Amino acid sequence: MAPLRFIASCALLLTAVFGSPFPLEVIDIEEGFIPITLVRQGGDPVFALNNSVVGYGRLTDVGISVNRGASARLRFNVEVNAISAERLENSDSTFESSLNEEERQSYRSRKSSYSGGLGVSFLGVLGANINKRVTKESMEFARSLDVNYDQKSTLARKILEDVVESRVRITGELLATGVDLIPTVATARVRTARITLADNSRLSVVSSTADDLVALDSNNDPLPVSDKEYEVFDL
Repeated sequence: MAPLRFIASCALLLTAVFGSPFPLEVIDIEEGFIPITLVRQGGDPVFALNNSVVGYGRLTDVGISVNRGASARLRFNVEVNAISAERLENSDSTFESSLNEEERQSYRSRKSSYSGGLGVSFLGVLGANINKRVTKESMEFARSLDVNYDQKSTLARKILEDVVESRVRITGELLATGVDLIPTVATARVRTARITLADNSRLSVVSSTADDLVALDSNNDPLPVSDKEYEVFDL
């Protein structure tokens, strides 16, 4: 009887450690695989904005004719209904305060690489990178990954609504050089996003970096530029 008791004890030990004294069945992990999907409760989705397009806003009323090898200095000093990208970037305190600790660390890392362009951090988190065309479809993917997306988007929408009446003064100059034998008219322009908000009002956001200051010819093709000076003042 001792050997039988020993075998039974071994079986109990194996059961305690491994759950079964017998080899486990090996299965194909891909067969019958069920993906985990995010299931949302009812309610309409909330987006910070309806859409946004990006282009180059004109800074000079009158262009200057240039041809190959000839250069012209374009100066500008204008006031427009817009907000600087840098000011919008720094209007995110309520948005950042809504993040949990892990999200906040990731967000601050993102903000640390911001350099004044249209890639505003809090909008980028929501899939609304206004440095390129934004649609609700492009924001929907970001929403599908974040259970708190609608809450964050509501805060971002409020930020945009609060600055919709903003104005800026843009000053500076650049030297544009012609590339064609046929004269063309050069104009100074800056990269600008035009946002349509949830209430269909419009907000223009101008880049705060001289990297986005360009000269375009009569066909809207870029011309070589140098000696850039560029400043944006929020009024």
